Amino acid sequence: MDLKNNNGLSSSEAQEKLLKSGPNRIFKATEISFFGIARHEVTEPMILLLLVVGFFYSIWGKLEDAITIFIVIILLVFAEVYNEFRAKKAIASLEKIAAPRTRVLRDGKITEIDSENVVPDDMLILTSGTKVAADAKVNTSIGMKFDESALTGESFPRDKEIGDEIYAGTIVLSGEGSAVVFATGKNTRLGKIATASKIIKPPKTRLQLAMKSLTGKLVFVALFFSIIIPLLGILRGQDLKTMILTGLSLSFATIPEELPIIITMVLGLGAYTLSKNNFLVKRIKAAETLGNATVIVTDKTGTITENKMKIAGFYPADKGKEILEIALASLTEYSLSPLDHEIRNKARELKIDGAPLKLKVVRQRNFGDGRKTKAVIRENSGHELILSGAPEEIFGVCSNTSDDIKAALDSETEKGRRVIAIAYKKLEPREKSLDFNDIEKEMNFAGLISFEDPPRKESKKPSLCQ
Repeated sequence: MDLKNNNGLSSSEAQEKLLKSGPNRIFKATEISFFGIARHEVTEPMILLLLVVGFFYSIWGKLEDAITIFIVIILLVFAEVYNEFRAKKAIASLEKIAAPRTRVLRDGKITEIDSENVVPDDMLILTSGTKVAADAKVNTSIGMKFDESALTGESFPRDKEIGDEIYAGTIVLSGEGSAVVFATGKNTRLGKIATASKIIKPPKTRLQLAMKSLTGKLVFVALFFSIIIPLLGILRGQDLKTMILTGLSLSFATIPEELPIIITMVLGLGAYTLSKNNFLVKRIKAAETLGNATVIVTDKTGTITENKMKIAGFYPADKGKEILEIALASLTEYSLSPLDHEIRNKARELKIDGAPLKLKVVRQRNFGDGRKTKAVIRENSGHELILSGAPEEIFGVCSNTSDDIKAALDSETEKGRRVIAIAYKKLEPREKSLDFNDIEKEMNFAGLISFEDPPRKESKKPSLCQ
């Protein structure tokens, strides 16, 4: 379909689909309630045991003893609930990922609407900087690149061609085009992630399981004293009420009521210390489990790294400036990936002028269609073809590669670095209009550029994690 020959949905069709599919909203989690969290915490076995003892003491014992027990329970529950409530409020920001406004084609004209009103079969109008409001299939694309880090964690741009799927919460980095919506709200990938996060019931921590086991044993001992002492007293002719209170006193003595207090205080202090180091503890009891962790699986990009690509080296090492000059010529005004930005930054750092960028671009080929390289033809005392991208693909079209170059590539990739290769050739006049597949042959290998995403200063080396 073509924008010029398509009117999009009519207002009446859009309204009908909105009533059928519902608002384009991420499935909302249950409202975070302070008292709801408190109700959950009160069901902890140790707290229940203390409540039972406190209840009987309030009936038959001294009022001050019962009040003391209930104050202890309130302090324990409040410390846990306050920390969890604060953490859940912070994490609820997931819903802010969705775009608040978006442009669509309605009634034959482009209009801006609330993203909640986007419906299936709407045509999204996409330009650089647009945040995608729903899952859609690309209808037209002029060099569109997307940042999908909101879903994948990787900031490297993804090229999208006609027929490719794009997802809610992702961002158009460059280019322009349109896409037809096929899923909205909780049916989008982002919505499914939010829904899964809500319905997964967190497992009990090792500490909670240990406390439950201990409580079960203590309940048995407490019940034993609560029953055997009154029975013995009755057999000896003692006052029944006195014997019941004596049994409760002994059962209460078997319960280490200080234990929950100490555990909560220690874990609470640990959570507070971690919060000062930008580490949010959702549940206090989870801190104990984390302390026993032997393997930590974490997202790398932007979490333990800066999410900023830096040039780590060149091969050949003494040809860095020449490689960079040719790499500059491979860039265009739409070259907006992190690697492209770093090439420009490094060129400025090495005081390389921007002359290669000023050469007229005759033609270009972007990534896609199974190709892992991009090509550009510039006017440079004739015509010059510059190729950049996956080394393996470039090795196949160059005539001057060697085992040393491949060994250098292996060495860099083993370090977890991203490596691109650069190649070039002068074109004959007749070649400038030929298909790229016909002219990308017998090229001159210029070199390799390796990039790394440096670790954050506050990130410790995995070998130091204890």
